[in-house]
Order: sequence, then C-alpha cells, then structure tokens
Amino acid sequence: MAIQQASPYDAVARGWLSLVERRKAYLIDLFETGRWRHYFTEAELLSELRAVNLACDRFADVAGISSRATASAA
Repeated sequence: MAIQQASPYDAVARGWLSLVERRKAYLIDLFETGRWRHYFTEAELLSELRAVNLACDRFADVAGISSRATASAA
C-alpha cells in the first residue's frame, strides 16, 4: 500500500470533509425523527443523501483518508 505524501490542501479537504459529515449527520437526524417531511419530498431527501455520501467519499480521497475510516468514525 502506497503512502500518500502530505499536501498543502489536506487541511482544507479535511475541513470540507468535516462540514459534509455534519450535513450528513443532520440529514440522518431529519430522517430518524421524521422532520424531513417538513423540508423534502422522499425523492429529494434520497437525492440529498446520495450527494452527501458522494461528497464524503470525494473529500476523504482528497484528504488522503479512506472512506471506510470516515464511515466508522460517524
């Protein structure tokens, strides 16, 4: 397994990853409490969750963090 060198953008990517993970937690909370019905249709909520998952994976890749590590940390 190759070790990725530190990039000056790693800190920025980790910051964006943190924001995306907070958004994901918010959407999950909306779903679990049922409040999502006030803000989204079912299709819109699923679309938002897909977009957030994709963004989490992409920012984790840029930051050099495996997406499995971010999923287990949440």
